[in-house]
Amino acid sequence: MVEINYELKLISLVESGMNLDESRNGPVMKPKSYVFVGRGLEYMNGWLNVLDAMKYAIEQAKEELETYLAQQEKEKHDTTTEILLQATNLVNQKRYAKKKKA
Repeated sequence: MVEINYELKLISLVESGMNLDESRNGPVMKPKSYVFVGRGLEYMNGWLNVLDAMKYAIEQAKEELETYLAQQEKEKHDTTTEILLQATNLVNQKRYAKKKKA
């Protein structure tokens, strides 16, 4: 399982555990610890499957985080542009009002 922390911009491979803390809703996510030692040849295909699954999960999470960050940047840019347009309109209105009085 992959956990994405959008605020800290971090991706973690995790596994769900028992929720022993009743103050939290949902499963507790804890870091996944893979130990690839002491196995014979019969486990190699299984390990390759695990690594393929991890690669896929990481690629998907990376893409999702990149999309989120790009959207955040676009929203920030759009907000800045809107503020600048409003300020420009206000300045132009004041100039027009001064010319009208004169």
